[in-house]
Order: sequence, then structure tokens, then C-alpha cells
Amino acid sequence: MKKIIWLILLLIIIGIGVIIFNQERTTTYGEVMTNLIGEGEEISEIYIKYYSPNDEKSMRTMRLTEDDEIKKVIELSSDMKMKRTTDDSRDTYFVIIESNKDSYDMRLSNNGHIRMDSEDGKKRYYKILGENTFLNVIETFNDKWK
Repeated sequence: MKKIIWLILLLIIIGIGVIIFNQERTTTYGEVMTNLIGEGEEISEIYIKYYSPNDEKSMRTMRLTEDDEIKKVIELSSDMKMKRTTDDSRDTYFVIIESNKDSYDMRLSNNGHIRMDSEDGKKRYYKILGENTFLNVIETFNDKWK
């Protein structure tokens, strides 16, 4: 009987450890952007290129340069939950975020994966948990696509 109690207790402890480990790997788009873009940097432009590997004619681009457009993309996407992963995915959106000090690359896929390239050259992969608000916000600028 004691062995069963110890086994149950061990399983509970392992379960709690897994939950805590997974919680630590969960972040938001806003937290990632805050860590990526340095203090005092201001975003001046967001350039987006859409490309479907299955249809070369589907390529289109968009430039967001107005402060209210940039603010809308960053703020409305900031609560989007993401989880660190090692998975890479086929990209369909290429995003370049220009600031007054540097530029940052981000790649998104239609299946909810994001790759962010930091200034130190490291690639960080994320899986979006829930709704992809970044793409939803971008699609509100439908008239900007060229």
C-alpha cells in the first residue's frame, strides 16, 4: 500500500514539474518584441511580403510607415500567446521591422509558426497558441497590398 502512495506522489510531482516547465516556455508576442527591440528604439516601418510556394503569382508586398498603423500591429498583437519550440515551418509571410537603430526579420507560416531572427544572429522559433492576431491585424490593411 505504501508503494502505491509513493508512486502516486511521484507522479503528481512529475506532473507539476511538467506544468511549470511548460509555463516557463510560454510567452507573448509583446514580451518577445520587448526583448528583441532595444530601449530607445522606435519602429519606423514594417515591411511584409506574402509568398505562397504553391503559387508564384500570389506574391504581394505591403509597407506600413504611418505611426498609427505600426502601433496597431504591435499593440493588437502583443497579447498573442506563443511557445518556444524547435520546429521550423514553411514560411509564407516575411516581415522586416525597421527601427531607428536596426532591422529585425520575422517569418510566419499559415500554420501558426513564427521564426524571429535577432540581432545576435540567433533564430528563435515559436508556435502560436490560439489565434494568430498578428496576421489578423495585417489583413485589416488589405488596401495596402501591392
